[in-house]
This record gives sequence, structure tokens and C-alpha cells, in this order.
Amino acid sequence: MPRLALQPGPLLGPVVRLVAKHPRATLQVQTELAWNDLCSVPCGLRADPARLYRVAGRRLVPSEPFNLPRGSGDVTIRADMSSRTRRIVGVVLLPAGAAYAALGGLLLLSYENHPAGDAGPIGLIGIMGIVAGAGMLIASAVLLGGSSSTVDVR
Repeated sequence: MPRLALQPGPLLGPVVRLVAKHPRATLQVQTELAWNDLCSVPCGLRADPARLYRVAGRRLVPSEPFNLPRGSGDVTIRADMSSRTRRIVGVVLLPAGAAYAALGGLLLLSYENHPAGDAGPIGLIGIMGIVAGAGMLIASAVLLGGSSSTVDVR
């Protein structure tokens, strides 16, 4: 990605330090047209306190936009980044799990009039669909529960 060109001359503003476990975490600044990379971990440059920022990166879920808390001194941005792949898999598993569970339930209900203990092969497929769907829904909840990137700006 192209780096944002800094204007010549002294830039006033706080010195920003980006702290993140993920090596691809990048501080971005919002321009009129897009988000542009400003610096990568660990950063260490002066930033314009009047601009809007976020932390993002290749295959990472971008953080919510934020402003810098002050116009001078040091600002530390601690970023906890999440994977886009994790989020995509969670989003895909949600409807798939719901569909499997619903289809399994319908198959099982269609065989509810069978004698006890004899649900037949379709009934067993229904039970397996419910179990598989429930597993997918649980996996989706776990994946989506931890799929947002957060920042702490101090």
C-alpha cells in the first residue's frame, strides 16, 4: 500500500507509538478519499491531532476510527487485532449451522410418529443434522465473539 507523504517542515502534534502483537498492524489516517497507511508497528512519528485514525492491516479487521487524545506529548495506541479470516469463517458458519439444525429438526419431526426407538435412517440423519448445526452455531459464536479489533489510546 502507498505510504502517506508527509508535508515538508515541522509537523506539530503528539508523537504516536503503536503497540500491537500482530506484526502487520498499521496506523492509518483518513483522507478525503480513503484510509492511508501512516506507519507500522512500532511507529514513532508525529501525527496531526485534528485527523481521524484507525489501526488496520493486511488480513486484519480494522479498528473503529478514533481521534488522538491530545495535541502534544506522547500518545500510545495499544491495538488488539483480529483476523479477517476468523470473522469470515464465523459469518459463513452462522447461516450454515442454522440451516443444518433446521433441516435436521424438520427431518426428525417428520418421523416423530414412528415407534419409540425406531426413527429410521431419515430420523437419524435429522439428529445428526441438529448436532452438526449446533456445533456450527457454537463455533460461529466463538469465532465472531473474538473477531473485532480494539484499540486503547492514551
